[in-house]
Amino acid sequence: MACGFFFLWKVFGTRGSIRQEHEFRTMTDQEKKLHRAKLLIEIEDAERDLAFSQDQAIALAERLEKIADKLRGNAELQPNPLDFSPEGDVANRLTPDQISEFPVLQMVAAVVEELKRSRQTVLNLRKRMDKLTAAAIF
Repeated sequence: MACGFFFLWKVFGTRGSIRQEHEFRTMTDQEKKLHRAKLLIEIEDAERDLAFSQDQAIALAERLEKIADKLRGNAELQPNPLDFSPEGDVANRLTPDQISEFPVLQMVAAVVEELKRSRQTVLNLRKRMDKLTAAAIF
């Protein structure tokens, strides 16, 4: 709609058949402003959704990093009698909270896809706004 026209369809029934008429009309300044305002609201909503998805991804990454650090530490250990002491056992095992995180690993792909979708939405809306702004300048 950057060109400033609405495309209206009028459908009339004539003796059981449908006849279509096309009408072009210029958008009023008020309609243009309303269109830009609605697009700005869509952009704000999309940016808010993206920020929420990013926060979720960061929180998930932090939880996964703790599990990865514990796994990496265990993989780097050399055989040592201290590993088999109660203190070594506690230090080297995952906590019950970390063990309960394993089902969360399946969410990683979904979170990555949601981030991608949110970024694409924001990008598309910003492009639409840029086109409207550029068209309004002329």
